[in-house]
Amino acid sequence: MDLDHLFHNVVRALAHLNELGHSLPVVEYRAKVKLHGTNCAIQRAGDGVVAQSRTALALLDADHKGFAGWVHTHRAYFSSLERDLVVFGEWGLVLYPVLVDRAAPSLEQVERLMFKAKGEKHRTAGTRAAVLVDAAVVASIEELAALMVTEARLQQALGEVCGGVRDPRATGSFLAWVVADVRKESVAELEASNLSWAQVEKAVQARARAWFLARKEAV
Repeated sequence: MDLDHLFHNVVRALAHLNELGHSLPVVEYRAKVKLHGTNCAIQRAGDGVVAQSRTALALLDADHKGFAGWVHTHRAYFSSLERDLVVFGEWGLVLYPVLVDRAAPSLEQVERLMFKAKGEKHRTAGTRAAVLVDAAVVASIEELAALMVTEARLQQALGEVCGGVRDPRATGSFLAWVVADVRKESVAELEASNLSWAQVEKAVQARARAWFLARKEAV
């Protein structure tokens, strides 16, 4: 199953089926934690508590989506856990249909209607709502770049590539990560804007590079 669907992908698929004569279904959803989302962990190490992302310790000055700050706020609880214990978890939700027109859905319907959603703090596209109902209609290349090259996405790239602190030697890897992620996530926006990836790639790179160069280097 494709768990990379966003809500606007579901809307687009149903709209296409409706144009072909199929009636729109009434769907009841339930949410569950998305596997393979943003991975975080809490270490009960020695006399302290340490937060980490999938690839690095999440220090307060190089936080991973606010997770280290959240752990720090609740450190009294985690300090009560058994030592040398590591608790892993995933952030992000998947919404899947439990009823379609008051009946249990088929596997095909589950596949077609399932979508992922992120809360305000964890989404990486610059939208006003946590779930996109319609693909954003972007008027220009620069507007599309601004929509997709967000602080959340850049912070995620910095954490994945550099452990949260800029390393000039990793500039190429950082830009490659951002470009690949934006290209994967902007298919619907490109289509709605009548733009091609070749048209916007340079603008995406320019925004990401400017942000990266403005960060403090690792000491």
